[in-house]
Amino acid sequence: LNLSRSGMLLQGTPRLDPGQAFDFELQLPDASPMINGEAEVVRQCNPAREYSRGLGTRFLSLTEEDRNHIGYLVNETQRRQQVDGAAVFANGPQA
Repeated sequence: LNLSRSGMLLQGTPRLDPGQAFDFELQLPDASPMINGEAEVVRQCNPAREYSRGLGTRFLSLTEEDRNHIGYLVNETQRRQQVDGAAVFANGPQA
C-alpha cells in the first residue's frame, strides 16, 4: 500500500477497471480508528515502472478528519525517512 492524502496505490492483481468506484476500509498502523471511504480506480499499475501489479486510486469520499490524519502520517513517514537518510549520509556508506 502506498498512501497519500488524495489516494492510494494498491498492490495485487487488478480486478477493477479504471473508472470503477469501490468502498474500502483501511486500518492504519498507528492503531487509529478504522477509516471508511469510497475510491475510484484511476489507473492500473505498470509493472515495468512500479515493479508491482496493482491499482492507482483516488479518494471520492473521505472525511476531512481522516484525510488530515492520513496526511499527518504520510508527512511523519517522509520526515523520518529524511532524518534516517541524513544520518546514513553523515555516517558514510555502510559496509
